[in-house]
Amino acid sequence: TLTAKIDGNASLTQTQTVTFTPAEGNLIAEPSEVTAGTVAESKSRLTLTLDTYVPGVEAVLTAEAASGTGFISNYVNHKNGTYTWDVNSTIAQDVTFKATFDGDEKGTAVVTFTAGSMDEELSKVVAVPKEITANGIDKSVVAITLKDKYGNFIKNDTPTLEEGNNTDFSTIKPTGTDGNGNYTFDVTSTKTGEITLVGRDGIDKRQIFQKATLKMKPGAVATSQITANPTKVSANGSA
Repeated sequence: TLTAKIDGNASLTQTQTVTFTPAEGNLIAEPSEVTAGTVAESKSRLTLTLDTYVPGVEAVLTAEAASGTGFISNYVNHKNGTYTWDVNSTIAQDVTFKATFDGDEKGTAVVTFTAGSMDEELSKVVAVPKEITANGIDKSVVAITLKDKYGNFIKNDTPTLEEGNNTDFSTIKPTGTDGNGNYTFDVTSTKTGEITLVGRDGIDKRQIFQKATLKMKPGAVATSQITANPTKVSANGSA
């Protein structure tokens, strides 16, 4: 309640009540989806905008994530009711960021960090079993696992599997994905021998360093029986 006085003595009969309300705010992430990596490689800029600038009070940004956390850096108070941060994460995940000002929450924003490009060393090609019968029916299930350089599984890719050394011994059929960076292929053959299976990612077509070796062995030898009737004949040139 404010009371007005004249010359510091005589008080006015009227009083006025003034209510101070916290500044309203809005938190925005631009962009809201970025590749997982260091702040130098990939980042999102978070901006908190308040409708009132309050000198001497700083904004605070916190991160909540299911796995690990998001990294917050480069905070700037622009002295006009606007506050900015750079955020990043090396883990592919959704991170929720919350901005507070003077203890009051002013806004939240979600940033999606996605896996980066395929890492040739961390990605794998594995065949199970490593030996099949060359009958066109027996098969080996070959799995390609795609990861980026931080070990994040690469989802929604279309990798390819092929024979190395320009051979053409097998039939390769893609069979699907588990949605978590693992892709499977059925491999059959009617030819005996040994082949090298090479995997590539579907975006950059780069070859995975690890290869799978598959052996095709002969099937069981079919047996036949020859019978003679009669079993005895005269040695006179006629039956």
